[in-house]
Amino acid sequence: MQCPLEIFAKECPEAVALIENGNYWSASALNTLVENESISKKEGSIEPFLGHTDLKTIVHLFASLRAGAIALPLNTRAPKWDIPQASIPNAALMLYTSGSTGQPKLVCLSKENFYYSALGSIEAVKLRAHDRWLLSLPLFHVGGLLVLFRCFMAKATVVLDKNISCTHVSFVPTQLYRLLQENKKLEAKCILLGGAPVSETLLLKARDLGMHVFETYSLTEMTSQVTMDGKVLPYRELKIADDGEILVKGKTLALGLEDWYHTKDLGRFDAEGKLRVIGRKDNLFISGGENIQPEEIEQALCQIEGIIQAIVVPIKDEEFGMRPVAFIEGPCDLPHIKKELSHTLPKYKIPIAVYPLPPTTGLKPSRKALSAEAQGWGKRL
Repeated sequence: MQCPLEIFAKECPEAVALIENGNYWSASALNTLVENESISKKEGSIEPFLGHTDLKTIVHLFASLRAGAIALPLNTRAPKWDIPQASIPNAALMLYTSGSTGQPKLVCLSKENFYYSALGSIEAVKLRAHDRWLLSLPLFHVGGLLVLFRCFMAKATVVLDKNISCTHVSFVPTQLYRLLQENKKLEAKCILLGGAPVSETLLLKARDLGMHVFETYSLTEMTSQVTMDGKVLPYRELKIADDGEILVKGKTLALGLEDWYHTKDLGRFDAEGKLRVIGRKDNLFISGGENIQPEEIEQALCQIEGIIQAIVVPIKDEEFGMRPVAFIEGPCDLPHIKKELSHTLPKYKIPIAVYPLPPTTGLKPSRKALSAEAQGWGKRL
């Protein structure tokens, strides 16, 4: 499969493909950088590199793909990495994804995976030639990588400068929240929001300001997007199992995974046939005989003014077996939080303690690490 940047350079050589630090790189000039570097790559070799969001990394990535090597972008904030010694047939890129479990998992993706993921998304996000997409996600994350493929395939421009007006943006909820706190409004025609649960309050506030925000359900195993505003995108299929688990398959499914891949996410279709994600199947715990889905509590916490992000985990309790505690980015005022939650949640779902949410090395905090930290503290605030 021919490189999308190579096609871009052949068909529109003078079009702007990338903007970084005030420098405008034409498709032809960028393609020349990639072509020159690809000479030093060996077909079939594994090419690890730090996934910084910059020109050098983009060139390294596409040079590896151009040469038939296997690109391995690494988390720039991780303390160490395990470099695999072998891959599986047809792999073009490998990514470590930890999700919320904290256990690194290697996912192998093909050029076809990226092609069909981008192709099915381009029309949904109305990406056109000469549009500009702000790349604000890291390139060790599949969401960041797909911005490159979408733009080069649509002959649009990838923008690395935050002060340049763009038509498209990819955000995690925290980024959008902070933008709204600064009373800033984006005029972009498409703001993709994903990577973490999104509160209805945040969505409504942004949309009330006239911002075109679209919630997306994505996972690395499906080469990023599966749905956009609850609607399944082309080249993907999705169904709900009897136990509520979301199952997926399609041309974007990672190599080596079975059809109808079990995501461990729980969901349902609403009255309009749109997907609504409820939470993780493996996050559910029992407290005093009652089932608790942490994501339900997190959604309620994020409705409270000042709370940007919340992660709820269980801690052991002699009386109830397990009780919920919360890690919060925002004011950790337990009495106020309990009072606010009492309007929407039963008492057994209200956290018995709140702690400040520590910095994370990825887009998602590790529930496993937070649970261990809460157990270690062993106290109620």
